[in-house]
Amino acid sequence: MVTLADRVVVMAEHRIRGEVANDHDYARMSGRIIRMIHDRPASMVHDRAASAVATKADAG
Repeated sequence: MVTLADRVVVMAEHRIRGEVANDHDYARMSGRIIRMIHDRPASMVHDRAASAVATKADAG
């Protein structure tokens, strides 16, 4: 399903936890979804992904 969807709405315990725009990178999408399921706010998920990119750019 991740390969077909433009976005994924994440639910846990019968509640919507957040929404993830699909970048078609299965590993990254899975990580974001799992973090949302385990009660990390969507803003934290986005910030971590952005900081990982910034860290790679700074190192390179």
